[in-house]
Amino acid sequence: MNLNLALVNYGPGQHISLVRTHAGQAAAYGVPGVWAALHETTGNQSLYIVSHWGEHTSPNPMNLPETAPLPFLMDEGIKTVKFGDASVTVGDELLEAAPPQVRMPLATSPATVITQQFTDGLWVVKVRHLIPSLHPVAYTTLELRATGSIPDFSPIEVGLQIPGADPILLSSNQLAGCRCQLSARVFAYAKIPDPSGERNRAVRNSHLTPHKAKVVPVLP
Repeated sequence: MNLNLALVNYGPGQHISLVRTHAGQAAAYGVPGVWAALHETTGNQSLYIVSHWGEHTSPNPMNLPETAPLPFLMDEGIKTVKFGDASVTVGDELLEAAPPQVRMPLATSPATVITQQFTDGLWVVKVRHLIPSLHPVAYTTLELRATGSIPDFSPIEVGLQIPGADPILLSSNQLAGCRCQLSARVFAYAKIPDPSGERNRAVRNSHLTPHKAKVVPVLP
């Protein structure tokens, strides 16, 4: 069974997209320049991570046959980042870190997921890193919950320090019901040689969260 996708294309270079489809599909699909691999299956849905290059991506839906072509191998600078040793501050307060949980949902997955919880007397912060193995950027979400009563839309400032990565400082006034969610990109601090320019193009194409691809019907 082929996978017919409508992919976001914001220009030449590598892009990362996520797509959900019915469970029971193949583990990998691809054509040159477009590669989809099964990340996880929950219930009757599967989540694929799609690596695609703008110069190879048609503006029309892409029909990917069941195959597993080798993707373009990016540098591994992101693997120098010590995600499990992260620290989080809310305002001026340093939160206490619980042990990180590391998992690769399926053997076919081209990404690692690391989750970790940080707490103090006022806040609970759940951090989730999605780290594609063939991409120079990791994607992080932070879910904040105040343990007490805080007025909606109160300004908050959150710092995320990860050894080996550029520091991240996030601010928001979107607190609602004592909760909010923030997104960030994580870049390796290490300066990786990039003679082809592929790394810089991929970094430039990255957004706070991966693109969302859509499965489209195959027209008769």
